[in-house]
Amino acid sequence: MKMERHCMGGDIVVDQNKFKESITSIMRFANFSQYNRGALIMRTFLLAVFSLMFISGPVFADGHSLAKSGVIKFHTGWKCEYPSTAGTDDKVVGGVQCQGYTFSSDGSAALHEGPAGCYGAFNVEGNVVGQCSWSDADGDNLYTFFDGNAFTNIGTNNITGGTGKYAGMTGSGPWVCKGVATGESMCNQSLTYEIK
Repeated sequence: MKMERHCMGGDIVVDQNKFKESITSIMRFANFSQYNRGALIMRTFLLAVFSLMFISGPVFADGHSLAKSGVIKFHTGWKCEYPSTAGTDDKVVGGVQCQGYTFSSDGSAALHEGPAGCYGAFNVEGNVVGQCSWSDADGDNLYTFFDGNAFTNIGTNNITGGTGKYAGMTGSGPWVCKGVATGESMCNQSLTYEIK
């Protein structure tokens, strides 16, 4: 069926069946486009999320958001043994063997909730040197060389290496301990570090 319409410029002739098909196509396209808009928004959102994961992945993979430089503050509860041997002329040499657990003092993940161990040697003046291994809940390790004095319970840790988030780390920092005669002690430490 044809519809005629008279306009100022002339007559317009429209086939009604073709008109209905055109309107139906436009309606389908409009509905399809609305679906596509939602799908496009969802795809864009997912792409952004996955992009952030891949972009930030290398940052978190080697540092778990650990900055390239800064200060790690942590404390450790220890149980220590001090085997010693008396020498001549009031000389004593001995060892120190400590096992403990370390926690972050500032709420960061660095050196939080991990086992620690320190092993060293001391002399009659109380001078002590040795090495420590620190860990965290992720199982990453940090290694230090320490020196200090057992009578003052003050000394320095120097970073010698590490794994995971601590790989490539250098730096040092003080330690201060309080202990009792039975071998238990608690130490506060900090390390000013840089990751290269």
